[in-house]
Amino acid sequence: MSAPHRTASIAGNELRRLLRERLARTLGLLGACLMLLSLGLGLVREGQTAERQGDYAARADQDWNAQPDRHPHRVVHAGDFVFKTPGPLARLDWGIESQVGRSVFLEGHRQNTANFSDAALSGGLLRLGDLSPSLVVQQWLPLLVLLAGAASLAGERQSGVLATSLIGGARGAELLFGKAAALWGFGLLMAVPAFLTLLWTAATQPALAARAAGLGASFAAVLGLAALGTVLVSSLARSVLGALLAGVVAWFALVAVAPRAVASWAELSLPAPTQAEVEQRIAVALAKIGDAHDPNSAHFAAFRQRVLDEYGVSRVEDLPVNFGGLVMLEGERLTTAAIAAEVDRQRDAWQAQVDRASAFGWIVPTLAIRHAAQAFAGTDLAHHRDFLDQAERRRFATVQALNQLHATRIAALNDRDQKLDASQWADIPRAEIALPSLRSTAPALAASVAPVGVWLLLGLLALAWLGRRLERRA
Repeated sequence: MSAPHRTASIAGNELRRLLRERLARTLGLLGACLMLLSLGLGLVREGQTAERQGDYAARADQDWNAQPDRHPHRVVHAGDFVFKTPGPLARLDWGIESQVGRSVFLEGHRQNTANFSDAALSGGLLRLGDLSPSLVVQQWLPLLVLLAGAASLAGERQSGVLATSLIGGARGAELLFGKAAALWGFGLLMAVPAFLTLLWTAATQPALAARAAGLGASFAAVLGLAALGTVLVSSLARSVLGALLAGVVAWFALVAVAPRAVASWAELSLPAPTQAEVEQRIAVALAKIGDAHDPNSAHFAAFRQRVLDEYGVSRVEDLPVNFGGLVMLEGERLTTAAIAAEVDRQRDAWQAQVDRASAFGWIVPTLAIRHAAQAFAGTDLAHHRDFLDQAERRRFATVQALNQLHATRIAALNDRDQKLDASQWADIPRAEIALPSLRSTAPALAASVAPVGVWLLLGLLALAWLGRRLERRA
């Protein structure tokens, strides 16, 4: 029998032994129940969020289309709402979705932040943590794998079975790899509901197949690391109690403490501007630009001369277009650039914090897996920033289209007293928010996935080394 066949045979025997043991069966049932509970909560949460946002979006569309005949600049200040509907993969990994808003109020001369997050609307309970399927796979299933498998090698060493197996011809590496494969299979069995959900998502929405596959791979990777770590601890421990204690301490450090400690350290070491600081800087920048509502503002004197030269006239009154509307166009362009510079500074600081925390994925693999899972699910900071960027592009296009109507359809004389027919508002661009392609997030994904692959490889190499060590000591 070849080495792979012997390893597979050991894995099969070990998995059957686990499933026969009362403790392992109880742990497996507990893990499956946690998975089903988290999936149920995810479905309910997604349904409620989609229904609520669907109602809000329909109301926003109705309000937009129901506007009466009015001046286009009145429409600019009436504003509009845009919503980010959570995708089906968000039910598996909620990421930062519950902490950040999913709607943005769009209006002229401003770039508003997202609001109406689940945490803000939940009365505080949601801030205690989300029992998402991804959280169950990344935190609780590894603990159950550890509890089920910590005694595998340590118990056999205490009873003398391990020495007998090695003397009888079993190879150490094959024994360790087989036990790790069995524990990995045990973890995968508990996560079956999550994998079935991913398969259903990929089958019903082929555009998300690659994302679903990546999220499934991240789940499999964390369970693989848990299996490898359990076998390593069990093979090094001198007793079952020692294996359990060492495993629980390692789990607590890598899963419960390290990710939070790293995130807190990244925030403290790279402080981001507060919203109040951003608003203050924006106010200073806008003061330098001047008031775009005043066509006679000294800030737009150079712009006025450029327009006069372009049209070959000497007076604003002789222009074939409304100069006030042109000032609105130019003013919106200038204010948008000034606001974007300050907003991007804040968001770049947030991203720098995430990048610094992600760098610790080479030391804390659970952190790398968490970031990778959120990226595949579309619930990380990069996807939230993409939503805000899309919302801003829609806001700018809408406002400038209205300013163009102001410049070309409203006469300069008695400007404020004029109105346009309400049918004009239906032609104003209001782009839908789309999920970015997975290819656009490839750099961030590579930075998260690479440490996971390295840790899996190191785990396999460590098992091979320990296997030879076991043989020498047999």
